[in-house]
Amino acid sequence: MARQAKAKPFRFSARAVFSGKTDRTGPAPPRFPEKGDEGAFSFSGKRQTQATDIMTSKQSREKSWAFRPADKIAGLSRLTLEEHTVFQPDGVTFRFRGYKTPPETKATVWRKRIAFSLAIASPETSAASPAVPQTPPKRTRSAPLSPAQKHYIKTLQTRLKALKARLPPPADDALERRYWDYIDPHSFIGAFRKAATIWNNPGIDLPAKCRQVNASLIELHDLLQAMQLPGELMRDDTQFTVVLAKILQLVRIVEEKAEKNGIGLPREVHELAHLLDDLTDRMIEGGNRLYGIEPDMTREERETQEHLERSAVLPGKPLEERLTILETLWENPRIDLDEKIRYLEKAIELIREAGAKKPVKVPCPHEEGIKRHLSAIGRHLREMEEDGLKIWQHRIAEGLADSANLWRKNAGLPPVSPEKWAGKIRLQSLDIQTEDNENGNIRFTATLGFQDRDGVFDGRLMYAVVENGAVKKPIRPE
Repeated sequence: MARQAKAKPFRFSARAVFSGKTDRTGPAPPRFPEKGDEGAFSFSGKRQTQATDIMTSKQSREKSWAFRPADKIAGLSRLTLEEHTVFQPDGVTFRFRGYKTPPETKATVWRKRIAFSLAIASPETSAASPAVPQTPPKRTRSAPLSPAQKHYIKTLQTRLKALKARLPPPADDALERRYWDYIDPHSFIGAFRKAATIWNNPGIDLPAKCRQVNASLIELHDLLQAMQLPGELMRDDTQFTVVLAKILQLVRIVEEKAEKNGIGLPREVHELAHLLDDLTDRMIEGGNRLYGIEPDMTREERETQEHLERSAVLPGKPLEERLTILETLWENPRIDLDEKIRYLEKAIELIREAGAKKPVKVPCPHEEGIKRHLSAIGRHLREMEEDGLKIWQHRIAEGLADSANLWRKNAGLPPVSPEKWAGKIRLQSLDIQTEDNENGNIRFTATLGFQDRDGVFDGRLMYAVVENGAVKKPIRPE
């Protein structure tokens, strides 16, 4: 059955993380890589790895802030930080953890342009959700709306209200709890957590991972096989369906890595993949029926819709033209209910923005703490820059010497001295994490991703964890 990939701002949906639905026109589902293991799975996916939705990009901008440190950090005079949330399977929810840079951030270290990520956590950011200023600044208007604009907005609001009245009630806590009437939550979540912990452990080689993860996956297979959900719970807008989607991703990654390396898996693991695939199919079909989604929209129709969406948000187009495009979209009977609501809301927003000044940005609730962390980060990076590339090449080579030779021995390769390959190390990425420790100081951890031109690790990407100027923990490749 054909299914559509549609990002919906009105409901929390597992659609963006269901994988393998080949009839969908959205981008491929996100993977959750662990450093040193291209196919690893993690609980903490980027909220932002989900399918990009042009019409909801404003929401992301409202939860990001620009900072200008006193001194450049890795060549950057301006840093954008956004809210950082982590999926918590025990509570089946997302927890606020601090702030991080967007995934596309680049920086310059030792005169080389590299991928750069920064995550800041402090005592103020340990709550389940960020603190919000009590009186956020309001938008100020430079000119009042014309009578025609007011009338048009009123017409749109009337139509919007009628459409929203047709939406099904969203999944609430009572509905979420009903799933646990059909499957034991402690066994289910416990098996999931154990499987992901094993798969994420960089100290376990791949064959051992596949052996150890089997027991947890078989337990999940038995639990899900015995679960018989009623029809009203077959919907894809609950957090339970997100957990199912993440388990399906984990199982497929295990299957993929095992097949690639000639490792056998128990029959129940393969059956679990089929079981989850069928279950998520039925969840999606239930969500389609619930939200009135057309199951047979063609790829050409979807591409036309996406093209019109992009045209409607282009700032260079006249307002009247953009409103006409949006009207074409919400009048299309092939477009489902909640997308029509998005287009109506976007039209109202565009009219109001046309006569408004740029809104005053709501200040970051942890601005002072972030500035303190940025200052510490800048100090550490300046020290690294002053030490120079050659010194750090030797530190990495020496720190990974035992790991390198152990890996080479297992691969049937001769040992190599750090001096021989230190100069061939090329930095590829830098990941920085900071947090306040108990005595009020800032703990600085940097993860350097690199490759060596000499092929010490057979060209594989390697990572070295650095704390206080010393290589503390190498992450070996599979």
